[in-house]
Amino acid sequence: MNLPKAENNLKKEVTFVLIDGAVVTAEEAIQTGNKTKLIFRNLAFLLWAASLFVLVQLILDLIQNSSGWVMAVIIEGVLIGFGVLFFLVFKNLDPEKYGLSILNFRHNAMKINPKDAPVYNEIKADIILELYLKLGNLLFIDSAGKRWQYRSKTKLSPIMPLSDLITFDAMEDGIPLLEETKVESEGIKPHQYSLRFMVDGSDKTVVEIECKGKEVALNCLKELSAVKFK
Repeated sequence: MNLPKAENNLKKEVTFVLIDGAVVTAEEAIQTGNKTKLIFRNLAFLLWAASLFVLVQLILDLIQNSSGWVMAVIIEGVLIGFGVLFFLVFKNLDPEKYGLSILNFRHNAMKINPKDAPVYNEIKADIILELYLKLGNLLFIDSAGKRWQYRSKTKLSPIMPLSDLITFDAMEDGIPLLEETKVESEGIKPHQYSLRFMVDGSDKTVVEIECKGKEVALNCLKELSAVKFK
C-alpha cells in the first residue's frame, strides 16, 4: 500500500546535469519551468486586454462614424490570435523540460571563457603575482619551463624565456626603491609604484608595469628574486 509513496519520493530525487556540469534536481527544473511559463500566460492576458480595448474603440467608431473599422478588425484578430497562441504555449509546455532548457541557457550565459579570466596565461604558470589586479596587471612565471608572461591593462604579452630577463627593479616615481627616494612634501601628488624589467634583445626592451602600492611592489620584487632564472 505504501509503494506509490516510495515511488514518488524516488521521483523527487531525480537529478540532471546541465551544460556546464552543474547538477539540479527535477523539482528545481519544474519550479523554474513553471515560473518562466507564466511569462507566456501574462503575455496572452496582456494581448487580450489590448484586444478588448481595441474592441471598445471599434464599437464606438461604428456607432459614431463607421470609419476605419476594417483596420480595427484586423488588429483585433491579430491581438486575439497571438493571445491564444501564447496561452496554448503556456498550457502545453512541459515544465520539467522547459525548466531544464532555461537553466542550461542561464548557466551557459554565465559561463566565463577561460581566455577572458584575468589570470589566464599561455604558460600554465605556477607563480602568479598580482601587481594591480584592478588594472589587469599580473605577472606569470612557469618556473619549471623557465618562461614568463605579463598582463598589463588586460593585454597579455608574448611568452619570453626567463634567461632573457636581464634586470628587474621595484620603482617609486621612476626611481628604484632600493635607492634614496625624494623627500616628501605637503601637497605632493600620490606616489606611483611599479616593477621595471629590462629584457634582452636587439633594443634591450624596458617593460614597466604599475603596482597597487609600495608594499605590493616590494613583495613582488622579493618573490621574483627567489626565482631561479637558469
